Amino acid sequence: MKKLTLIIALTLLATSTLLAGGLSTFEGTWLNTDKNTRGITKLKITQTSRVTRVQAWGKAHPADTDMGSRIGRAYSSSVGQQTANDTRALVVNYHTSFSQRMIIVDAPHRNRLRAREFVYFTDRSNRSPYTNYYSFTQQTAIKPSTKPGWMVNTNIENQNIAKPIPTYTPTHQIKPTYPVKPTYKPVHPVKPGYTIKPMPGIATYINEDKISFNHHNTYVKKVGNNWKLIEGKSHWLMDFGRSEAEARKALKTIKHYGLNEMCYVGRPNPSMTYFLSRGKSPVGRMSGEDAIRFNPNNISVRKVGSRWKIMEGQSHMMMDFENSQAEANLALKIIKRYGFTHQCFIGRPNASMTYFRK
Repeated sequence: MKKLTLIIALTLLATSTLLAGGLSTFEGTWLNTDKNTRGITKLKITQTSRVTRVQAWGKAHPADTDMGSRIGRAYSSSVGQQTANDTRALVVNYHTSFSQRMIIVDAPHRNRLRAREFVYFTDRSNRSPYTNYYSFTQQTAIKPSTKPGWMVNTNIENQNIAKPIPTYTPTHQIKPTYPVKPTYKPVHPVKPGYTIKPMPGIATYINEDKISFNHHNTYVKKVGNNWKLIEGKSHWLMDFGRSEAEARKALKTIKHYGLNEMCYVGRPNPSMTYFLSRGKSPVGRMSGEDAIRFNPNNISVRKVGSRWKIMEGQSHMMMDFENSQAEANLALKIIKRYGFTHQCFIGRPNASMTYFRK
């Protein structure tokens, strides 16, 4: 894998027309210009003791996931150049229990930084490798100037441009206002003789990651060596690898329940996938279905060792969210919101499709 990573990185560097700059130009906090991105939202690049580190955050709810800090390898424009003064790109690798990710960060230009991400899955989930392009802008910070009453904008394009901070000088003396003493006795709150219950049908807002599709226009097709579930001409919904049977069973499930929304928790590497039919939970049993029943009133988020899990009771582990408590809490809210009572699988072990229903 290391050889493959190096080959990809060198190929991209050789075929691209990148600007070169010193390593110091990479330093700073960079924010994705696409606020609706479902991938990397922020990069923080630091350099200490001749080591460049890249810290990345991925889109998640309610807070973005810190993917951790990794050492970035710098590449110059030629063999004879020193990367400290001539860096075309930084390459950083992230490895998890289920994926390998490589991020190539191009040299900044005009306060913009471009990056390309390559993700390869190692968990036998039959998910296709994919790549993403990102554009980042440097986060502007305000630093105090050596002159009192002045500030310096550290935006790259406006270095050392100092602007005075206006000060307020009152035109007349303001007399203090004395508090007014009330002439009435305070009214004590009245305790109601009944319990106020929330109105039925009103639920707390949950920010869900959904993709809509038309199940009438969905079909199974072999693309290369893999069987895929496709909507229309080019919208790939799922990849089932070499298993035509699992792909056709997934299609049968989608049409049986009339599913038209595919939903995720924690993309780009979702820890939970579920489907909806017109905004509601699928209902009823399908013949030949692999389903596990659970009681939604008896499930909770618990930390087992160093990992966050959704458990039913004390021993039934339903889902594992690794180190993401936020994703586990969101998944629990979603299960309770739609009243799911069954967790269903296609192709266990290493299910190629997971869904929930009542």
